[in-house]
Amino acid sequence: MAEKDSYQKLIDHHKKWIFGSPGPDLLRELFEITFTPEEAELLSKIPFLPYKANYLSKKLKIPAEELTEKLDDFARRGVVYRYQEEKRVRYACGDLILMFLRTPWWTGIDNELNTKLSPLVNKYYQEDFGPIFMGQKTIAMRAVPINQTIEDTRTIMPYDDVVKHLDQYEYYSVSHCGCRRRYNIDPAYEKSKYPTETCLHFDALGRYAVENNISREVTKEEVLEILNKAADAGLVHGFENSIDGGVTICNCDPHYCLYLDSMLKMPDPVPRGLQISNYIREIDEEKCVKCGLYAKLCPIEALEFIKDKKELIFHAEKCMGCGVCAHKCPKGAINMKRRGGEADIPKSEMEFAKRWLGERGRDLGKFIQENSL
Repeated sequence: MAEKDSYQKLIDHHKKWIFGSPGPDLLRELFEITFTPEEAELLSKIPFLPYKANYLSKKLKIPAEELTEKLDDFARRGVVYRYQEEKRVRYACGDLILMFLRTPWWTGIDNELNTKLSPLVNKYYQEDFGPIFMGQKTIAMRAVPINQTIEDTRTIMPYDDVVKHLDQYEYYSVSHCGCRRRYNIDPAYEKSKYPTETCLHFDALGRYAVENNISREVTKEEVLEILNKAADAGLVHGFENSIDGGVTICNCDPHYCLYLDSMLKMPDPVPRGLQISNYIREIDEEKCVKCGLYAKLCPIEALEFIKDKKELIFHAEKCMGCGVCAHKCPKGAINMKRRGGEADIPKSEMEFAKRWLGERGRDLGKFIQENSL
């Protein structure tokens, strides 16, 4: 049997990670555009769990200085994650989300590589990767209502409060939205009407992005300003889907988003949108003038307006509880009220990982073993 080439080895390497390597033909094309055969060979040996360079050097039989130089170059390109913890540095191979859906677009700068990648990445996500990524119950991001839209602020849980959520971080950064940038470069799509520098990263991820010049450091006050402007623009706040936090807040355009555009670009039965929040829209009929604006603003078409009858139809089962309709209502006729019960949000990142793996028929212990050196 002929020996596998380096690109096939990299495809097989990604099969061990959570999402596998769906669409191997198109994935191979993406790898060939992005990496030389030598780079693909090395990446196929870098585990997805983090290790120090000296340990990797011994295991891979590559001089530590040479390996560190190569890993740092990969980190600058956003394909290897570099963990800086005081004096200790660890490296992990980036997954397909980091490599193709996030970091290539964070700088907001167009280049030859991005121009080649964008149409292929969009095709790959819609046809191959997206249905796997979005095809299970637990979704990676959850909707969080805009604070000002909640009628009774006493009902806000700490993990639903944007301001309190930010208090847990020590470091803040902002990058350009990978989703909107990717579609903006693709000539097959109209450009998004929304600003792109709205993707927020914190602590370890924020430092990694800034140190590798793919993001810029900001203050907490600047983060709040970005969130306010995003809400005013009609973007949807999305947090990583665990109660104990995460390191990213997205501000999502419903037409150009890994999560929200699944409604428009993927066939059933792929789950829709972000994980729902603990809130749902409530309307004050006395204030409402039946202008129909809320139906245009709703990112997932949960509100329908029949103009000739001046009739509003609310599809409650679709509502994510993001608060965009309430924030933008000129008459203040819409508020967000607490749903009955509580949204099923994983308590921690570890619980989230167990759910993701379990829903895909994977065992956590075996998964860690397969992705360790």
